[in-house]
Amino acid sequence: MIRCILTDDEPLALDLLADHIAKVPGLELVLATSDPLAAIAAVQGQLGDLLFLDIRMPQLSGLEVLGIIGKGCQVVVTSAYPEYAIHGFEHQVADYLLKPVSFARFLTAVNRVREKLHSMAPPDDFVYLKVGQRMQRVNFDEVLYVEGLKDHVRLYITNGQVTVLQTMKGLEELLPAGRFVRVHKSYLVAISRIEQIHKQHIVVGGTIIPIGEFYRDRFLKLVLKG
Repeated sequence: MIRCILTDDEPLALDLLADHIAKVPGLELVLATSDPLAAIAAVQGQLGDLLFLDIRMPQLSGLEVLGIIGKGCQVVVTSAYPEYAIHGFEHQVADYLLKPVSFARFLTAVNRVREKLHSMAPPDDFVYLKVGQRMQRVNFDEVLYVEGLKDHVRLYITNGQVTVLQTMKGLEELLPAGRFVRVHKSYLVAISRIEQIHKQHIVVGGTIIPIGEFYRDRFLKLVLKG
């Protein structure tokens, strides 16, 4: 599933892209906003994999947003002005769409993003992580949950703990999205290991883990969809 964020100061443009997203299997719209600050917060909160970003906005320009978010997620620029394309690609955006965005052109951009994300995908069953001076294999099916700390993350696995110098965002990109879900800014959990779901928290491996308000709706949709 590719989680999408839309940012545009034109309501009609937002509606059109939202409609395109709804037609494509494997895409999920997590935020559609005219406020670039809200989009930045969502990207920095690691809520999206793909940002559709307008260039000309009154509060912050799309180029300024690109400078702030860095490589926080894949970006497809949308604009009525082709002259900005060179600036977009200088920021290594996945594609540049001219408004009004046709569905066919939208699909081309999405497929480019899929290919990029697929090329970054880790092995299906395990990953090697740097622990101190060694690389340690961690099997995905042994991971209960992950806790983000100040400058590293701690993986709680069936036979103990593994602490690695890594960001939560970086580790989240290494873990299979269909098997792990972000429930809080400081916690990732293995879906298959969830024992109980309460209003404000879940229980994994006998440990109470809070559910962040920002992550609640997506978590519930993903885990309780059946």
